[in-house]
Amino acid sequence: MNRIRTRLGRATPLIGVLIIVIVVALLCAGLYVGDRYAQSRAEERVATTLQPQLGTTGPPQVAIEGFPFLTQIASGSVGKVEIVADQLGETNKAPVSLAHADLVMSDVVTNDWFKTMKITHTEGTALLLYPKLSSLTNAPLTYGGEGRVEIVVKTTIVRREAFRCDDQPQSLLAVRAGRAPPPASALA
Repeated sequence: MNRIRTRLGRATPLIGVLIIVIVVALLCAGLYVGDRYAQSRAEERVATTLQPQLGTTGPPQVAIEGFPFLTQIASGSVGKVEIVADQLGETNKAPVSLAHADLVMSDVVTNDWFKTMKITHTEGTALLLYPKLSSLTNAPLTYGGEGRVEIVVKTTIVRREAFRCDDQPQSLLAVRAGRAPPPASALA
């Protein structure tokens, strides 16, 4: 009987340490899961708020970077927010609709729990399709090579057809009998 008592006496401190370790691990896991859940909900809320403003058919993809998220919210400063959206301006009848846009906003700061925000730096890229751009310019557009857009406009000067090709900063005006000249890049 004495032997059993001495074994239990030695095991009692180990059980206490084990219980403390398990409680701390469960607390850390709970904080991690809570942080990820809060970040996911915030991203969903931003996407839902942006969808009607961007005029997209579906909610945009929003990624708020940085860990831990809750400490960023508590401090009122988020390091980086990325937004990816397709078909911008389709549902809100915007004058220009974009096929795709990627935006990266950094150093997002707020003093009123993100009702208003100050964004220090924003970078982005957008894709505007040729048919949409052609409808804005009222002229047919084509790819002119090397990242350039080529515009060919036909008009009449002194009863002859004239074509203007704009595919580089300087333009070429040519008057020919009924056919378009080659692009200016081909003549250079």
